[in-house]
Amino acid sequence: MSTTARVLRKPDVTVRMEQALLAGIVLLLPIRAISPVVSSIVSIGVVLALPVLFVAVFRMPRYRAGGLVLTLFALILFTAPLLWFAADERTVSEDGALAAMLTIAVAFVHLSTLLWARSKIGTHLVVVLYAVGMIVQVLLTLSHTSGNPWKFGLAVPATLLALAIASRARPFWTVLVFAIAMALSIHFDFRSFVGLPLVALFVWAWNRRSAIAPGWKIFGFVLVSAVAYFGGTQAALAGWLGERNRIVTQMQIAESGSVLAGGRVESAAAWALFIERPIGLGPGVLPTVHDVLVGQAALLQRGVAIDGDYVTDYLFGAGVKLHSIAADLWVNYGLAGLGLALLILWIAIRALFQGLKERSTPGFVFFAVVLTLWNLAFSPIGTNLWETILMVAVLMGAQSYRAQPNAGATQSKAPQLTRFNTIPQRARAGH
Repeated sequence: MSTTARVLRKPDVTVRMEQALLAGIVLLLPIRAISPVVSSIVSIGVVLALPVLFVAVFRMPRYRAGGLVLTLFALILFTAPLLWFAADERTVSEDGALAAMLTIAVAFVHLSTLLWARSKIGTHLVVVLYAVGMIVQVLLTLSHTSGNPWKFGLAVPATLLALAIASRARPFWTVLVFAIAMALSIHFDFRSFVGLPLVALFVWAWNRRSAIAPGWKIFGFVLVSAVAYFGGTQAALAGWLGERNRIVTQMQIAESGSVLAGGRVESAAAWALFIERPIGLGPGVLPTVHDVLVGQAALLQRGVAIDGDYVTDYLFGAGVKLHSIAADLWVNYGLAGLGLALLILWIAIRALFQGLKERSTPGFVFFAVVLTLWNLAFSPIGTNLWETILMVAVLMGAQSYRAQPNAGATQSKAPQLTRFNTIPQRARAGH
């Protein structure tokens, strides 16, 4: 082999090694059951990502909203500990504080690494690898799934993995994946996960077939969400989603007037606590008797029994847990955490608009939008943060640009909007 040939092949080998390294890190990021440290938060993937974290962080501003995301994470890490000094008579749990700060730091490592990996191996492979890692994590911790692995672990990663694979095949397979996800959710009493794939399926199918303006498609998204909610409620009351769901739905409507108000009563406590203390509590800060009374008063107005284990042990036990990523970000990290939640909301909505501009947008993108919006409002940060971080990494692609395919060719000065299934990277002089 000539010297010229060796020189030409060397960069290609380096790129392949970089891609293989990133693929391995993405796969290992969510597998926390096998950790090199005594922690349920830090995975082997996180440890492997630390030496190259500077590169990943340096590339983050290339995404629209990347600079804002970077700024808000930095604000959280620097300002959240200041809430300890404003805790007044509240007690700070050292273990809780360490866990909260470690969680947000590791979340940043996940997001920055996933965005960097997207620019090197593509969105499709990132979703596949991370989803496989999440499935492995569930299989290694089956004892934490309360005897229902689909509902408490496998539903999201299995659906994402199948959708990512189906996006490379005929549309029929995407429809089939959504249908199977809904059927399994009915069988395993996962009521909310019946509606989420249904909404994503409708928006994806309508987007493929319709040439109307994105604004009307957004209207359709809101409309089908409402239809899915009210239709799902009636289906549950009729017993079509199983006897247990029928009984639970009847109880929630009788107590609070609606499934949302009765199913996620924590929102009442979250709003009451926000009005009482807008700056949040802080990482690891335990609620006072007054905080608990404020939250319980709001729950009583929803018709919730405040002497149950859920209220006393979960909501106001070891800290305040509000069963909402947005509310949990606020209560733990203050206004900077609330700002991050609002930014994630903006990223999801903007990604929905961008996705509706291209008929080729794959189904897993719309599923990511629906899941992100749901998790922000109704899912706890402790169990749903990592899947939400993956969703944000996917959806930030709608705000990014990509370089021309031929790196050696002269690049156009006008950046091109990326497709979700391509490799996103902003076209910049000198990069």
